[in-house]
Amino acid sequence: MNSTHPANAPARVSHLMRPRPNSFGTDATRSDTYIYIQCRRRFRSLIPAKLQLFSAIALYLLLAVIVCLPYRSGSETLLTAVMWLLFGYFSVYIPKYLFVVFDLVASVPKLFGRGRMRWLTLAGAFAG
Repeated sequence: MNSTHPANAPARVSHLMRPRPNSFGTDATRSDTYIYIQCRRRFRSLIPAKLQLFSAIALYLLLAVIVCLPYRSGSETLLTAVMWLLFGYFSVYIPKYLFVVFDLVASVPKLFGRGRMRWLTLAGAFAG
């Protein structure tokens, strides 16, 4: 058989199937960075931006504690504590994700030379 025949060629991997390098971090890092930058832009005071920065650091430390706890070999009370810590972590990050989505959608009119939909940003803040 001919070695140049398409059936003998090695399978090519589509660019959609290749793993993309995650050069910026996790989704939580991206959402925290977005919220921090928006707080710096929109508020004259740096207090909201600093509050967001310190809360993000505290939540990353909480997540590190959750990951390091030996919940499989521990008792049931330790497993309950880990579940409550995860509940606390996600109860903060799910509203952050909601706000980021609403705020990004509210910024779409800026692409067409119009103003932001501030009411949608406020709705995202209240939904979160």
